Order: sequence, then structure tokens, then C-alpha cells
Amino acid sequence: VVQPSLARMPGMVEFSGPLVAPQTALVRAKAGGTLLSLAVAEGSRVQAGQVLGRIELADISSRVAERQANLESMRATVVQAERAHASNERLAAQQFISGIALENSRAALDTAKANLNAAQASLDTTKVALRDGALLAPISGIVSKRHVLPGEKVSVEQQVLTIVDLRTLELAGTIGTHEV
Repeated sequence: VVQPSLARMPGMVEFSGPLVAPQTALVRAKAGGTLLSLAVAEGSRVQAGQVLGRIELADISSRVAERQANLESMRATVVQAERAHASNERLAAQQFISGIALENSRAALDTAKANLNAAQASLDTTKVALRDGALLAPISGIVSKRHVLPGEKVSVEQQVLTIVDLRTLELAGTIGTHEV
């Protein structure tokens, strides 16, 4: 048991510790591939949203081309199905084909349109994946560390850069309880 007593507190407390930037962001690869370029070096000032580098996504580029070709094929199929259905409507109006044949023609047209929409959605999804090849700055600040160099392979979620915002710093240190 200790009896409290009045004591004079020092007017100034000296201590040391590291300065820490509370606003720190890691730029990670959103897709795996070869790092083609990094437009920034350590110490470079960057703005939020700025393109910092690019990852080569060759397999995704080829998938975009494949899905673009598939989309064009589906467009041609829709045009052909529309022509066939229009012709069948004229024939049905003249009673040359049955109503079932006309319904089959309509179903073929609807299927072709649905396949076209599916091909468009597939292409859009692949284009989003292609955008993942761009490395963007999440915050404004200074590049404090480059974790990889151009030409290296990167995996998904691998650290590429560290960015710190030095406008606000915090001093992290310890002092004795008797000085508080």
C-alpha cells in the first residue's frame, strides 16, 4: 500500500520513438502475371487514382479477343434468325407453314437473342478482369517502398508498392507512468 503524495510534474517530458504515417496503403496485384512496368520509384509523389504500373495479362487479352469473336458470331446468328422468322411469318400468313413451325422459328430467334446477351455479358466480365492489370494508387502520398521490379512475376494479392501520406504523422513512443 502506498500513500499518495503531492509532487511537482516536469514541464517537459523527453522521449523518442519513430514517426508513423497513419495513412499508409499497400498496392497489391489484383491479378497474376508479369509486371510490365512501374511508372514510379521510391520517393515519387502520387495522386489517388493515378496509374502506377501495369501487369501483363496475356491470357486475359486472348480471352477478350475470343469472346469478341463469339459476340460477333452471335450477332450474325441473331440476324439470320430474324430473317428466317420474318420469312416464316410471311409464309404463315399465306398458310404455307403451320403455326408450330412459326412458333419454332420464334423460339429459335429468342434463343439466338439470349445467346447474344450471354456473349455480351461474358465479354464485359472479361474486360473487367483485363482492367485488373492496371495498378492504381489508392491514396495520395509518396511511394515508400517498391516490393517488386518490372519483369518479375506477381501473384494475386502480392504487395507491389507501399504508399504513405506524410501530411499527418504520429509519434509512437513510450514514457514512464510517473511522468504522465
